[in-house]
Amino acid sequence: MFDAIFYVLRTGCPWRYLPATFPPWQTVFYHFRRLRLKGIWTLLLRALHQAERERQGRHPDPSAASMDSQSVKTVEESSGICGYDAHKHIKGRKRHILARLGRKNEPVPKHPIFRFA
Repeated sequence: MFDAIFYVLRTGCPWRYLPATFPPWQTVFYHFRRLRLKGIWTLLLRALHQAERERQGRHPDPSAASMDSQSVKTVEESSGICGYDAHKHIKGRKRHILARLGRKNEPVPKHPIFRFA
């Protein structure tokens, strides 16, 4: 059952297009929906996240983070994906960075997050 649910989540295919090697899509969707409505997915992901942080020797609960963004001008010859920052009056892309505010004696990594506007 979990293999079928993960297949749909990983590939993004509609439930009705599940391969015949899995149970009927109605059964898989029924169990996915029950787990979602009961909050089991949230509990499972939270437990996995805490276990991974403990495995890395970090505090199980995440600390605060700071997010910042930057508008970058693009030219017409660049890739076709571009947006407009109305506040700064710039045509281009926005890029974001998420910096986790570490606890005492814990390194603070920076994770770039790219989102094309």
